Amino acid sequence: MYIEEECVILIFDLITGVIGSAVGAFLGFLGALFLHDRADKHMKKNRDATVLKNIKNEISDISSDLRLHYFEKNIPIPYSIQTPNWDAALNSGAILEFIDNPAYEQTINVYLLIKHFNDMRTSLHKEDNLSYIKKIIDESVCIIESKEN
Repeated sequence: MYIEEECVILIFDLITGVIGSAVGAFLGFLGALFLHDRADKHMKKNRDATVLKNIKNEISDISSDLRLHYFEKNIPIPYSIQTPNWDAALNSGAILEFIDNPAYEQTINVYLLIKHFNDMRTSLHKEDNLSYIKKIIDESVCIIESKEN
């Protein structure tokens, strides 16, 4: 009888040990998944904020350059306007992350104006060239002054 009792206790200890280890491993796994998800969300938020900040800075730089060097001096711009941050966000698909952003449509409009200007700049007359520059500057103002990032 003593041996049977020890076997039962041994089996009970074994089962509780296995169940305890399994529950601990399961909870540890769930905790790791939770922390990984939180880290991914945090990294995505930081990445999105950086992309938006870079695009906003790019628009600001383009706008101020156009205003100071061309529009105020009444000189047509002789070269295409480069948009490396926008091109990178567009090519990587990161721009789709900002569809819900209030400045998304205005940003699209600015870059469409820039693209159209780049495509047409060689065939534009001086007045049309300056008109496009003014449109780009005017559209840029809303984005530059927005508090959204």
